Amino acid sequence: PPEPAVPPEPAVPPEPAVPPEPAVPPEPAVPPEPAVPPPLPLSLSPPSIPSVPLSIRITRTRIATLPLPAPAAPSEPNATTIVDGRSVPYTPRPSVLTRTR
Repeated sequence: PPEPAVPPEPAVPPEPAVPPEPAVPPEPAVPPEPAVPPPLPLSLSPPSIPSVPLSIRITRTRIATLPLPAPAAPSEPNATTIVDGRSVPYTPRPSVLTRTR
């Protein structure tokens, strides 16, 4: 007897077309920054203000007139320092920073 005819497979329905993504709107153009005016030539600056030498002079004077820090006093009058594992009474040494004139 002839074999029964195989029924054809049901046709797969075509996938729905993917809608195209909406086009991204172009970014607004950034306005160009305003042009920075060129710095004034040094000849136009007032001559009464010499920029570099004056600032150097001021710094030197300030540094020279700064009071030197006082040597740090021990926190307790009977403070001790550990030297070679032994406890030695603390004696403040004269500061190296103090200058004798």
